[in-house]
Amino acid sequence: MRALFPILALFTLATPGLANAQMTSGGGVNQPVPGTVKPGMADSLRSTVNERVDDADRNSRVDERRRRGRPNAAAVLADAQAAVGAAGLECRAVEATAMGQSDAGAVYEVACADAPGRLVLTSSPPQAFNCLALAASAANGGDASTQCDMAANKDAIAAMKGYARALSISCAIDQAAWIGRLASGADRYEVGCPGAAGFWIEASPAGAPLTKTPCAEVVLAHAACRFTTPDELAAGG
Repeated sequence: MRALFPILALFTLATPGLANAQMTSGGGVNQPVPGTVKPGMADSLRSTVNERVDDADRNSRVDERRRRGRPNAAAVLADAQAAVGAAGLECRAVEATAMGQSDAGAVYEVACADAPGRLVLTSSPPQAFNCLALAASAANGGDASTQCDMAANKDAIAAMKGYARALSISCAIDQAAWIGRLASGADRYEVGCPGAAGFWIEASPAGAPLTKTPCAEVVLAHAACRFTTPDELAAGG
């Protein structure tokens, strides 16, 4: 996975700074007569007021330019859906963030209904990165510089529930994680079930659920299910 990260490191974002109002004050050591101001302070006060008005007007124009230049959520979602489609992913985008622009294209973070989310780069050809795979790589000591930020894309259990329904896994999943990628490009996940044996799930590179393997079979093949206890294995699944 490490080789994937430099691609996304290309994009940069710039945020314009806002000018701060500079306060001025008048001079003079004589105390003013009640109801008046110190000598020279009237001009200073007028200058300060004018500066504040100018700053407020300038900041208002900056905010307006930002609003005009910022795509609305519906437009971002539509663009992200087009990006995942171009990347060949089976993903119905339900939330998306425009993360920036690189030399290769735009970068989106996309949350998918009933499937793991993706980071998508609209390069030629398009590239996509599995959010759960990125998180697993970082958790195992890999490069953590590129991660998905959306709460939905950090929730492996929610992502796997859609796969579980498609594969007729009826348990209430209580643990889930991406555990590897096969030579075919398919992603492998593990899910745990409360009080019962869990499963390995395999999904295509495009994100379509393919197969389930009960943890009882995984153990017989001399592999391990970390979310299934010996008692749960004995209880079946």
